[in-house]
This record gives sequence, C-alpha cells and structure tokens, in this order.
Amino acid sequence: MIYFDVTRLLEWQGSYTGMERVAYELALNMTKEKDAQATRLVYFTEAAGFVDVTDEVTWSNGRLVSKVTHQGSIRQMVKTEPVNAIKEYLRRNYHDRILEKYPKIAPGHGSVLFISDGLWDRASYIDEVVKTAHTGVKIGHLVHDMVPLVVPHVCHDFVTKAIKDYFTVITPFIDVLVSISKNTESDFFTYFGEYAKPTIERVIIRHGEDFTKGNDSKPAIIGNLNDFVLCVGTLEIRKNHLLLYQSYKLAAQQGIELPPLVIVGREGWLTEQTMKLIRDDPEVKDKILLAGPVSDAELAWLYKHCSFTTLAALYEGWGLQVAESLYYGKVCAVSNAGPLPEVGGDLNVYFSPYNTQECLNALQNLANKTTRKILEAKIKKEYKPTTWHDAAKTITSAL
Repeated sequence: MIYFDVTRLLEWQGSYTGMERVAYELALNMTKEKDAQATRLVYFTEAAGFVDVTDEVTWSNGRLVSKVTHQGSIRQMVKTEPVNAIKEYLRRNYHDRILEKYPKIAPGHGSVLFISDGLWDRASYIDEVVKTAHTGVKIGHLVHDMVPLVVPHVCHDFVTKAIKDYFTVITPFIDVLVSISKNTESDFFTYFGEYAKPTIERVIIRHGEDFTKGNDSKPAIIGNLNDFVLCVGTLEIRKNHLLLYQSYKLAAQQGIELPPLVIVGREGWLTEQTMKLIRDDPEVKDKILLAGPVSDAELAWLYKHCSFTTLAALYEGWGLQVAESLYYGKVCAVSNAGPLPEVGGDLNVYFSPYNTQECLNALQNLANKTTRKILEAKIKKEYKPTTWHDAAKTITSAL
C-alpha cells in the first residue's frame, strides 16, 4: 500500500505552482493508475499522526479540497484577521477530534509513506515521519532541489537551516529517493550522502509537461500583444528577473529592438527593488509586462502564442517551465546554471546567469524569426514530451 502525503496540498492557499503543482499532478495520476486502490492519500495531524483522507477529499478546479483539514497559518491570521483566527482555531480543534477517528497508515511490511513535499518547518511532522518508519513502514521521498544549500545567498536564512535540519534527520530513514534531475540527485548526496542508508534506492523522474486542462484562454492583461517573449516563474531573487531587466535596459541603450517581455508568476521573496526597477524605469517599463499569476488555461494560451520563452535562473532543481516551453514547441533562451541544460540539450539557447551581454545576445538571436524557425523545426523533430502519467507510473513502480 502506498500512502501519498498530501498535507501541504490541503493546507496550501491560492493556486498550485512549483512544488505544489508537481505534488498535485503526481497525486492525481498515482491515484488514477490501474492499481489505484493501492495508493491512498494521507494528511498529518498533531494529535493522530498520518490519517487516511482518501475518501474525504475531492479534486476540484485543479485543487485538492477538504472540509476537515487545515488551510493557511493561524499565526498569520492572528496578525491580519484576529477575530477569524479565533474561529479558525476552534474549527481546527473540532476537526482534529474528528480526524483522530480516521484510518491510520498500516504498519509493517508492504506499506510505503511517499513524501512529495514534506513539512520541513514543522518539528512534530518530522518526529511523526521517524515514528512511522520505526513501525516498519518504508519511506519514499521526492527531492525537488537543494537550492537553499547550494545557493543560500538567494534564500532566507531560516529556510536554509530548516531544510538542512530536516534532511539530516529524515535521510537515514529514506528507502527510495526520487529526484527530479541528475543534478538534484548529485546535490542531495553531496550534502546528505553520509546519512543515507547503503541500501537506498535511487530513482530519477522527469516532470510531466501536459498540464493543460480544458480550453486555453487569453489573459485580459495581454491586450493586443502579438509578438512577445514569455518568462514563467515566481518573482523571487533566484529566478534572476534582474538580469532580464538589465538586458532590456542594455538593449535600449544599444538601440536593439526586442519583443515585449511578459513575466508570469506571483511575487515571492526578496524582489521589491527589482520590481521597482521594472515598473518605473522609463526606458524599459513599456517593454516589460508583469502579468502576475495566471490560470492553467491562460498559461497554455501564453505558451501557444508567445514567440519564445526565457528563464534566467541562478539555480534550479529542474526547470519545469523550460520543459513546458518545449512541449509547446517553443525554444527557450535559458541560463546554463545547474540542471537547466539537462532539460532541453541543444534545443535551447544558453547564457550565463551573471552576464548581461550574453543574455541580450540570446534574446536578440531568438528575436530573429529565421533562427527561431530552424530551432522550432528541430524541437518538433527531436523533442519527446513526458506526461505526468509517465512520471507517476515510474514512482509507483519504484515504491
């Protein structure tokens, strides 16, 4: 029996992006497998540990929904909605008593707890994983990236420490390690290899790219834009939007005409100054559009109608947006950092994430329609898409 931990998904507020999107697609597809009866969904509670909520949750509009689980942080609500925080606290206490009666993970041989996105910032959760392992349940763990350890200067200090502490404790109990790239697996064993079991099984999966649900829809904010460059990803310092700003600034100073840049994603960590530059610089503010978060249908439309895509990230665990770009037949001007060349090989155009002129050259190169058509033809001929069903099947087989 595989028990898929969906705690983070059920507590997540807003649309699923990044790791949450990955967890959602894997959970959805693993429960749709022919042997779906062998995959159950579990939720972590402080009082009862992991409880089986498979029959209680529903899949709705690209989200996993539950009436009895928690959503959001009480600590944050106290700051913004103190009255509602009291009501929510009482609701959670009531539902915790209900959840104590839910089925638990079956101990012993044949049971596997699969963690796609652990609660690395919650000590009680870590204790429960260890406790579960001691009952004879095997542990499978998906590793997205080691970004907070490899490039700690682009993350908050508390995240770096929490991730390090989490895997130092959890790694000795991992039986199957699922990595999203060769680079991520290598990073993991660089930092935590000394804690791993000699018998640990290593599995590398490739993310699925077929996220489209229903008909695509043009985002209203796009207006009459036809020829544009698309950049997808949370607005955080690691994604290096500053380099894209500097490249467009340099293009303006050198008299180089680039297609408008459309940046899609919610605002994340440490980006205030970069967003200020983009919004207010007279030379570039009309060339860069901050579109904010969009729906899957809108994202599909943007991929289909953009001229090409770009990603300037300082480091990634994989680079899902690069793979999605190729899935839609679009070439990407992309950073050569970490595993990003692993995603598309010679189907993309690369630059150093620390070199503005290199980035500008890549963008200018792909702005040329003739160059772009040659690469798009190569993508059509050589690129082999991966579905989320494929990724889920690989994990299910390993577990």
